[in-house]
Amino acid sequence: MAKTNKRVVRQTLFLINNYFHNLMLVYASESPDVPANIHATLDAGHDAITAFFTFFSLFEIEACAWWTFNHRAFLEALCIGNVLRETALEPEDRNKVTEGPLLVRAKADIIRMIQIMKVMGEDSEVARER
Repeated sequence: MAKTNKRVVRQTLFLINNYFHNLMLVYASESPDVPANIHATLDAGHDAITAFFTFFSLFEIEACAWWTFNHRAFLEALCIGNVLRETALEPEDRNKVTEGPLLVRAKADIIRMIQIMKVMGEDSEVARER
């Protein structure tokens, strides 16, 4: 479908990313009555950033021009990293994420985002500054 109907694929991935990005933010939000949901935040963040990774793998050249998508994926990587950092600092949460497949997946998402940012910034001063 990526070859026959690029527009539908781009829009679908953009909407998937947007949905899971917002879901990630809801799960990451804390209040005195409701703590952040660590697992749900990381799951939604993974689903959101995976939509960007798919977009980048299918349409690498176009992905470099979709700044909104790029910035949102970068923010997802930051949120994932912040959740991991905060979880490691909290004694009661430390065992929830500090080992196992959730941690491995979260770290892999961050590493992949850094790799993509390096590729995008290689030939563009504007991209490096953004």
